[in-house]
Amino acid sequence: MRFSSNVKIFWTTAKIFIGKQMVYRFNFLMPYVLRLFQIVGSLVVWRALFVGKETINGYTFKEMVSYLIIAQFAVLVFYPFHMFSLQIHVRKGTIYAYLLRPCHYMLVSAAEFFGVKFFHLTLFAIVYAIFATWGGYDIGLMQIMMFLFSFSLAFFFGFFISCLAFFIVEMWPIKNLFIACMAILGGTVVPLDLLPKYISSWAPYTPFAYFSYVNVKVFQNELTEALIQAHLLNLVFMNIVFIVLSYVTFFLGVKRYEGVGC
Repeated sequence: MRFSSNVKIFWTTAKIFIGKQMVYRFNFLMPYVLRLFQIVGSLVVWRALFVGKETINGYTFKEMVSYLIIAQFAVLVFYPFHMFSLQIHVRKGTIYAYLLRPCHYMLVSAAEFFGVKFFHLTLFAIVYAIFATWGGYDIGLMQIMMFLFSFSLAFFFGFFISCLAFFIVEMWPIKNLFIACMAILGGTVVPLDLLPKYISSWAPYTPFAYFSYVNVKVFQNELTEALIQAHLLNLVFMNIVFIVLSYVTFFLGVKRYEGVGC
């Protein structure tokens, strides 16, 4: 009974946020417009770097174009926008409205995450289908599992960061730090295998790499089955870690919030 009730709450909340995306069309379109500008800017830079060269460290320009475009749309899917959602409720005191409801705040947050990402997921599927045809990529169970576990990690990672709002007054430095980590460790600007060995040897196993670089490489069929299995095990481990951290941080945060009489 509780499970079916939670499923109903999740789906109803998700549908509300899916519909909300279409009501506020400007807010809906801006992420795509900004992403296109970033793609064009990156391609211009890389086109200049490829002048007079057939390849750069094994990448042809066609392969780089494919990587950069898929990577940018992957970020749209995996970006944990909800990292700062809880901060608003904590500051305004509206978090109590969620605590009094017969469902966990995490469930509502997960439904919002899926609802907002619904169109991103659809667009990513279309973009990938185009490049899969162009580049001759195959998709199988391993790729799908990598994608699903990475999507799950994006939510729990973001929820954990969001719970820090109970303990940190200003969250904006974390946003800037996240953007920097995505640029360097996520491979959104430069593929990680082009970075120095002392970075590229461990960076693919960080959460940031699963929000872009690793999934792009998997979808481009450039990782061996053994390496994909290693990444899947790492993803399962990190999902468990961030699930535990999310629950513990939220519980301690609520206790602290109630303790100071907010």
